[in-house]
Amino acid sequence: MYTISPVQVRRWLGKKKVSTVVSSIIRAEVMDEWLSAISLATEEEIREGSASSTLMIRNFQCVEKVESYLQRRKCSRKILQVMGTLVVRCDRCGYSMRTVDCPVHRYALVVMEVTDGSPVQVTIFNDVLEKLLPECKNLSDGEVEEMLLPMENVTITYDSDTYIVLNAVAAK
Repeated sequence: MYTISPVQVRRWLGKKKVSTVVSSIIRAEVMDEWLSAISLATEEEIREGSASSTLMIRNFQCVEKVESYLQRRKCSRKILQVMGTLVVRCDRCGYSMRTVDCPVHRYALVVMEVTDGSPVQVTIFNDVLEKLLPECKNLSDGEVEEMLLPMENVTITYDSDTYIVLNAVAAK
């Protein structure tokens, strides 16, 4: 058991998160009987506890954004530079690489209407976009947007905490 202080509490994706700050000090605590009696959740219990929702939507209300980006092979992060240059530099790991060596990924921010009629903004990443639109690799961002909007009767499974789409199946 450890004591960490001071800590910072902030909101991220609608959830409260606790994080350390530069001046945080971590101290090991002596295990008392009452501390030892506290049962901790296993990794499997945590994974099973993540809430996902599956629903059939008539159509997408709107597409807020479709964006393509380069991904760094080493750290798997989004590269924040423009894609039109020959060489890019990763802001996180500091490596420079040729643009042609970086895989291009895409995501879409869409708004859908859930069963109670309220709008929910979800993020659809590359892997799920390719399930919905198998030809999306060869399309521009604008064309992907135009193909998402007329889709009807789509079954969406999304994480209720992060609002990231885990699976999507379009009706034939």
